[in-house]
Amino acid sequence: MKKAIFLSLILTLASFYSALSQNENVEMAHEAFKIAEFAKAKKYIEKAFKDTLLKQDPYATFIRARIFQKLYLEDINHEDASFYRAESLLSYMQCKSFNTDTIRSKIVNDQLSYLANSYYQEAMTKLDTNRYFQALDAYDNFIIASRTIDTSLNIKPNIIEFHTKLANVFEMLYDRQPDRVDILYLSKVSYLKILEEDEKNPKSNYLMGKLILLEAKLLMNKNDSIKSKEVLAQGLGFMERAYYHAPKNIDIINTLTNYYVLLKEKQKISDYQLIAEQVLKSGNSVKF
Repeated sequence: MKKAIFLSLILTLASFYSALSQNENVEMAHEAFKIAEFAKAKKYIEKAFKDTLLKQDPYATFIRARIFQKLYLEDINHEDASFYRAESLLSYMQCKSFNTDTIRSKIVNDQLSYLANSYYQEAMTKLDTNRYFQALDAYDNFIIASRTIDTSLNIKPNIIEFHTKLANVFEMLYDRQPDRVDILYLSKVSYLKILEEDEKNPKSNYLMGKLILLEAKLLMNKNDSIKSKEVLAQGLGFMERAYYHAPKNIDIINTLTNYYVLLKEKQKISDYQLIAEQVLKSGNSVKF
């Protein structure tokens, strides 16, 4: 019995001194951080975080987030820069789950906002036919950082801008590989993302309808008349919505006419041809 009590006492003391040591490492990390010795600060904070209990400590987590962010900012072209930024984001996200003081909460939100913006800028910069996978990763982190700040934060313009450009990238890839119908599907997904945010957007409805028209033509070339009619009916909904919100857009009117040509609806063809003539004569026509 005495032996068990003695062992328990030893373990308790060991745990106490270990916690004390790790707290000292946090303080040393903070001191190094304050004099801009970020590499040294990183060593101390990594030693401290070997204690799993510290991972739930608001102060230690905050210091860790700041250190990794400074390491990222010190050289954003460094081979470990993306790792530093990701670790900083994770720690700031954890900070949000703690009930911290108002000043620290404001700093956390400000830094999350900075990281969200840096991820968004990277996403837009890398959004081309060669690096769109990297752009998607950066965009996902932008969404995560933004939603961590506030789930009601208005990032609708960013979502629309990103997915408009992404859809365009997929269309360029399809132009290079016209046998890859799956790429058209990816472009459609992007337009649907835009329409989730702004269902009345005439340009996105138009572009979605135009893609579906192309899909229907491909099915017709394969003599799949049943499926092509189903696809045309689906696409017509987007194109009619586009026309409803932009009735003087000649691109929309002409594409609607093409839909009815494929559907063989003579009256509708005549109607939209007449509308196109009237809009052009009025001098009020617009194009995308």
